[in-house]
Amino acid sequence: SRYCPGGSAQMPFSRQLLEALGVDGYFADVIGGEAGFPKKPDPAAVAALMERHQAAPADTLFIGDSPLDVETGRRAGVTTVAVAHGFTDAGELAGTGPDLLVRDLSGLLDLARQGGW
Repeated sequence: SRYCPGGSAQMPFSRQLLEALGVDGYFADVIGGEAGFPKKPDPAAVAALMERHQAAPADTLFIGDSPLDVETGRRAGVTTVAVAHGFTDAGELAGTGPDLLVRDLSGLLDLARQGGW
């Protein structure tokens, strides 16, 4: 099972959702809102994950669907990828200045293939 960094509390809802979608194997770690980190846009949770997995900011992506996600990734010093299928339309997301912008998850998959992620 996956555990939050800095604690032993499982993230049951997050894990169950990823398992139901059949993508849980793609995640090395899961941090949910109940993990005790400050809320976004504070980058503490991102920093904890990078430290735990010895990932440099240059090797880390923060993928989200809101201006708050873009700001969180920027504060963490990592590449931000905005996906416009969620809470915010593409025009508003583009205005927040993400490093990369895709319209949907298939666009994200295409970007991942092109980038060798």
